[in-house]
Amino acid sequence: MLRDDLYLYLYLVEEAMIPFLARFLDIRLKNNATPNDGKIAIIAPIYKGGDRSVVGNYRPVSITSVVCKQMEHVIGGYLEKSVK
Repeated sequence: MLRDDLYLYLYLVEEAMIPFLARFLDIRLKNNATPNDGKIAIIAPIYKGGDRSVVGNYRPVSITSVVCKQMEHVIGGYLEKSVK
């Protein structure tokens, strides 16, 4: 439960966290380390509609770490700025 609360908090303060996440990412890259949460995703089936017994009526959604998603956002923003 505490972990979920932490992820919700990080999601809500995303913009304020970008400088800290960028520094965290920089340290991780310099040390050649990847957080374990970034390596694992839980795949959950989400019902789209129709007959629930048909597999095609579900779509897969990956549930990953909020911190890793925010680091992806930081990397994407950096790459977008460097391309322009």
